[in-house]
Amino acid sequence: MHGEGEQLEEFPQLHISLEAANELLSQVDISINECQTRIDDKRAPFSFLTKSKAEIIVTAQYEKSAKTMNVVGTIEGTDPDLKDEYLVIGAHLDHVGSQAGLLFPGANDNASGSAAILKLAEAFKKVKQNHRSLSFYLLASEEYRYVNSVSSTKHFVENLNLPTGQAGIDTSQIIAMLNLDCIGYGDSIQIGNGKSSPELWSLASKIDKENFNLGLMIPGMAAGTDLTPFYEKRESTGLYFVSKYSYDHLHLPTDTPETLNTVLFEKIVKLAYLASEELLMELYKEKHY
Repeated sequence: MHGEGEQLEEFPQLHISLEAANELLSQVDISINECQTRIDDKRAPFSFLTKSKAEIIVTAQYEKSAKTMNVVGTIEGTDPDLKDEYLVIGAHLDHVGSQAGLLFPGANDNASGSAAILKLAEAFKKVKQNHRSLSFYLLASEEYRYVNSVSSTKHFVENLNLPTGQAGIDTSQIIAMLNLDCIGYGDSIQIGNGKSSPELWSLASKIDKENFNLGLMIPGMAAGTDLTPFYEKRESTGLYFVSKYSYDHLHLPTDTPETLNTVLFEKIVKLAYLASEELLMELYKEKHY
């Protein structure tokens, strides 16, 4: 989590529990909470000898680079004049996997978004008339975004090749991008990037109030997760769907299917579908684009 570039392979670093930290401090009768309070109050380092020793055994193997894979599918629009304009709907399909013998299931983050993309693609494949083209993506490496700046998403944005009889497209042909990340846990919905995409945000808000009344939050949040590379290319590009109170089990072994709010999940996916349905039709350009 130290940013781009090579990591410090010869300087092992690890997270430890509060209990382990207090055990290391037991010889000096200072708790980890006291340390934090003192640092917060003085706004200065608080260093001392712990009089304890710890042995760290590192078995991880550092790989500077590894192959990954993005999955992209396209449904071509039916209008000859509008099929070169795209609505992009996406989610990341990776999670943190297994570490130190613990499995991190990633049910909410982001099997929920990945499942939504598959269902949305299945639904729109049955629609006989979508004026604009529709591209679905599932991207890898989102969980390593602090290391490689969402490389998979950036690669997708910078190498767009969504065929409608031409070699490729640029971001000006994307009328909107909807990103679904952590949409299966909580009690309501948040939609980000509304400050940069007020028309899109208003559209989603209107559909929500008419159908679900889930309550749209954080209209001012800029981009977020896989939406960021699109935002950097063109700020008014899209929206970031995430359920409210979505992170109780974030990156924990407890992020299991049993914790998911399936009723909320279904409503958010339907909201994304209805918003997409309107974005794909010709009238959207006259109203908003």
